Amino acid sequence: MEGDNGISMSITITDRSVEAKIWARTVDVRFGVILVFGYSPPHIEALLARRNDLELLCLDPDSFQSSDDNRVRIFHTLQDIQGAIQINTLKRRGLSAVSMAQSRVDYAALYEEWLTWIKNLAIAVRVDLLTGLRFAREWTRNVILNMKWLPQSASVVDSFDEWTGLPAAIISAGPSLEEALPALRQYGDRMLTIAVGSTIPVLFRAGIEPDLIAGFDGGLNHWRGHFRGLRITAPLIYDPIIHPWVLDEHAGPKIVMNCWGFDWYADLVGMKLGKVAVGPSIANSALKAAIAMGANPIFLIGQDLAFRNGRFHAPNVHLSGVPVALPDSRMTVAGVSQESVETSLTMYTFLKHFEHTLRKFPTTEVINVNGTAKIEGTLDRRLSQVPGRLNKIEGISLISLEKKRMKGKLLGGCACDDVERLRGYFRAVLDVALQIRDRADVLDLKNAVRARQMSPLAFLLSPILTDPRIESDPTWMVRRVRSAIDYAVPYLQQTLEEI
Repeated sequence: MEGDNGISMSITITDRSVEAKIWARTVDVRFGVILVFGYSPPHIEALLARRNDLELLCLDPDSFQSSDDNRVRIFHTLQDIQGAIQINTLKRRGLSAVSMAQSRVDYAALYEEWLTWIKNLAIAVRVDLLTGLRFAREWTRNVILNMKWLPQSASVVDSFDEWTGLPAAIISAGPSLEEALPALRQYGDRMLTIAVGSTIPVLFRAGIEPDLIAGFDGGLNHWRGHFRGLRITAPLIYDPIIHPWVLDEHAGPKIVMNCWGFDWYADLVGMKLGKVAVGPSIANSALKAAIAMGANPIFLIGQDLAFRNGRFHAPNVHLSGVPVALPDSRMTVAGVSQESVETSLTMYTFLKHFEHTLRKFPTTEVINVNGTAKIEGTLDRRLSQVPGRLNKIEGISLISLEKKRMKGKLLGGCACDDVERLRGYFRAVLDVALQIRDRADVLDLKNAVRARQMSPLAFLLSPILTDPRIESDPTWMVRRVRSAIDYAVPYLQQTLEEI
């Protein structure tokens, strides 16, 4: 075409909708959540057209981008999208990631950061999933057998905001714990303390009794190495997957946290259960509980998350059953006092979960004391700096009174006082389980799970329901379902007798 000024121009029009459809066909839509680097309406529409129930989380620095579709969320910074991610949702729905060519060019540096984050996120989700599959039977048994403790347990929701504005310390079993013991003896009465289960024998030998003990490990070695033979009267905050012998022998108040095994009953009868996410490590869970209780600041003690002097744990910590850091699972991460430190894939997953939690609660001051691996979102401090930080906190003189008051309140707590209703529901669970075992019908199973009639067996049945073989190979499904229910039935019957 020739303009009035005699200049000749050539215009080429590209049909972006065709390009978008071609691009969308390359995307893996088998999973429910897709992380997208960049945003283009035609591309997003083409992607949504492939599957109606997709959830798209798009990262695009252009602040003018927006979407009216509730299946699409647009974030303008990496920190925002990181804070919005729910690990448990990704475990349930699956995750894939895709990028747009022009966005990769326009925001090259951000794209590299996004890629690194995606890789880390995938590792964390994978480790969580494999852990759940590995311990599904053990956790199912524990959840069922621990039901009898509901009437004698307070709910974690009773403790929400109880520690508002008061300092707390989460004590873990990393190598730096040993050097922190004298300081804990000296300053322990000036902060509320939550001890991870593996630290209990070490603390007891040092004459230190924490204000709360966190226990979530379902293995026999957790009881054998950390609780056996100790008369513990400090309140125990637990997840129902904990080994039953821990609860059977614990002499103090019990506080139950949320879990797949108990939340079904809470919804049915209006039981008080706080929604405090559990896992993947006990220390991760303890931090979430401390935040829910309102503690601020929170000191992390013994939270090394890396090798220190060749060790993962403090001396005298029981190590049976702890995953060994094989050479092919070792990796390097940023250190506190060194540029990089060596850790394992498991500890790396715990590290990423800490960072994920801290992004969600930016107003909580979390201080990593004598840490080894760098935890983004924490302040790094030496032990010698702790007294100075405590001196700046108002109301610290009330902590001793608060400790006594909380312990007395929890002794009278009760998450469930309708024992007959609990027993009746358990009978119904057993009846439905036996019916499904005999009929082994896919639709029956899905309906029962949807109606929460099989929730105590969730750890066993969820992997079956999400496996593609459930539709293509009915005989495989029948074998798996019958095997799972046959395993659980004796424990259901035992709990019915004990409730």
